[in-house]
Amino acid sequence: MKFKPIASALGVTLSHPYEGYVSFTSSPYTPHVAWSAVDLSTSTKFGDEALSPVEGKVERIVKASSGAGPYERLDYMISIKPRRSEKVRVKVMHVKPAVKAGDHVVEEDLLGRYIRTNYFSYHHVPHLHVEVCRDTSLRPTRAAPLTPLLPLSEKPSLKKLKVVVDKVEESFALCSLENGGLGITCTIGASRRRALLNGQLGVRAEYLGLLGLRDVEINDPVKVAGSEVAYVKSQLGDRAIAITSRSLSFKSWLRKLQRAYLSRNEAPKPRVKVTSTEAQVRGVELLLSKRWQVKLIPYQGRSWGEELRGKRLELSLSLRRSRTRLS
Repeated sequence: MKFKPIASALGVTLSHPYEGYVSFTSSPYTPHVAWSAVDLSTSTKFGDEALSPVEGKVERIVKASSGAGPYERLDYMISIKPRRSEKVRVKVMHVKPAVKAGDHVVEEDLLGRYIRTNYFSYHHVPHLHVEVCRDTSLRPTRAAPLTPLLPLSEKPSLKKLKVVVDKVEESFALCSLENGGLGITCTIGASRRRALLNGQLGVRAEYLGLLGLRDVEINDPVKVAGSEVAYVKSQLGDRAIAITSRSLSFKSWLRKLQRAYLSRNEAPKPRVKVTSTEAQVRGVELLLSKRWQVKLIPYQGRSWGEELRGKRLELSLSLRRSRTRLS
């Protein structure tokens, strides 16, 4: 897999294979909602090699607690000083380091191995969490907004969401679109403007990131495969965040989501119902990838067998109209 530019900030370019997994907006954590973080992966197995998305010098490695939970408590922050940069630092998390302070790395070099910590939900794919920080503090508030560099899809929006199941793991299944591409295209508003989608529906932290936007308005409806599933609530340049409530403001939604996660309680119940022709599906994650554009999420404690691999599924998304509260 060839590494290519996928995002930039503060003069630093991050690279990753298009055949891998890229996600800017599939997490409730503030840098993701602010377009200031990206998750990257080249594998579906925890313990596999995690590769550097940037060239630079490893400045330090900080141990971090991910809190109580079913997975590993110890996480790491790898601070990389990019070439030709004095103040900017690239922060990488969710990797058990194979590097040490003072090592020089380039794109594709081994950083370590993917670990599953309590920052992860049960269905998360192994990944690097990457931020470009304005200083050496590595605080999330110092992460700069990323400009996605992925080529935007010219494909029309889908009339039906049809996928082929390519890989089945214990807590997720990865699927490709029948018509290929880098991701799923949606339509927005009455004028049916198009954008590339990234995010998750049907599970907690349910929201969508939209890339390649022009002339959208707050509360414009977002349609996926003909179904209205979300509403635009904030915009940053040619990117936007859409949530599944028309009535909530972006700030109110974000406060509610952050309170739920800080208290380790359930986030607001998902409003999008996902159904499939061949499998019981709780939710979907819409990925940016030339290999797998859709991740199927089972109900917690359940899994699919290998008999699902190779199946052609038609997925249906529908927005529940009933009001929901924190559980």
